[in-house]
Amino acid sequence: MTSEQVLAALDQALATDNLSLAEALAQEILSIDPENGLACAVMAHIAGLIGMGEASERWLAMAGPSALNAIPAPANEQVCRLLEGCGPAADEERFLIIRAWGYGFWADTMHVLGGLMLAELTGRIPCVLWGKNSLFLPEGEENAFPLFFNGIGSEFLSLLKVTPADRIFPSKWGGKDIGGDAIDPTCAPHQGGEGKLGAIWLLNRPERVIVSDFFIGVADLVPWIPAGHRWDGESLDGIVSGLMADFGPNWRIRDAVTAAVEELSGRKTIAVHVRGSDKGVEVSQLDELNTHYPAIVEQAVDHGYAVWLMTDTEQVVEAFRTRFGEAIHCLDALRTSTDTGVHYVAAPKDRLRVGEEVIADVLIGASCDRFVGNGASAPSCMVDFLMAGDDTRKHLFLPNQFRRRLVSLYRD
Repeated sequence: MTSEQVLAALDQALATDNLSLAEALAQEILSIDPENGLACAVMAHIAGLIGMGEASERWLAMAGPSALNAIPAPANEQVCRLLEGCGPAADEERFLIIRAWGYGFWADTMHVLGGLMLAELTGRIPCVLWGKNSLFLPEGEENAFPLFFNGIGSEFLSLLKVTPADRIFPSKWGGKDIGGDAIDPTCAPHQGGEGKLGAIWLLNRPERVIVSDFFIGVADLVPWIPAGHRWDGESLDGIVSGLMADFGPNWRIRDAVTAAVEELSGRKTIAVHVRGSDKGVEVSQLDELNTHYPAIVEQAVDHGYAVWLMTDTEQVVEAFRTRFGEAIHCLDALRTSTDTGVHYVAAPKDRLRVGEEVIADVLIGASCDRFVGNGASAPSCMVDFLMAGDDTRKHLFLPNQFRRRLVSLYRD
């Protein structure tokens, strides 16, 4: 959007009490213009509404004392009710249950990272529960996450599932199966519901148990890091890498990574992520973008590189192997030949395998000397975060979508 369109959208968001969108747009403005008075005023306004006085004062000092006069107070009944419930929690163990967002593997993992960051900023114990709405939950299981990584807070889940309804936020989960299907996922507070609850709605709640079921990114929370915190001044890459440090993958994943690294050992390596299938719905010019990969691979092969090919599409593997032969290395993975993502059509018995292959692909890609990918796709974004070194080692045809706010999530 142009700057004029962003400002118009911000005005509309405030007028309709769409606070999540207003906050996301304000952050977007501040990422370009860190001293923008209007954006600082909006952040001060929202911080004040949710009861975070110190954060509000910090942004108000940048905006000017009269800046809040032009911002309307919320009038929507549901928004006001939720805001009235904000406040500090009691001095007891408090928990954050991080549900699956319900999309691709690394998109759900980025949501977990945002949840872990939120848990630390709010002094809560994180518990990751990828239940029935996870695309990677095998039949007969209740929680997919510890099947792939070290479990996070799994030991508390049986207790938390019987938490009294009045001690859970949002209230829609009171008395419900927290590992069950999604509830009210799209009806936002300004529309009368408890859906689309971004980070601002979870930052200052008194309930003992908070349930995060809508995407929260690490980038969403960076402006809310208090002064003096260990993340104050840390780069986004540093925060993501730090949060990922405890994600120990299972032994099947480790063995797959080890085998691939040994296969590539002794050669210069480049990882190439070519996304197909359902990504064409999100990226209108995906086919055109994907035409740029062969020339890069050809140049790499001519310079003696082995190519680690990451793709969800059978036709891509066939085309690259036909053209580049033994220079192409890849997992013997489940892939699709249609425009439907393999994670959407995998049989229940294959869901674990699909997730393990996606994890291994990213970890192998991050271990290569160079990387080329698509920043509109989560596996490329994760390689971008996890690959050490500067940007001369990696190139994304589109910017890493998780380095900024996903503003479109909050639009009506």
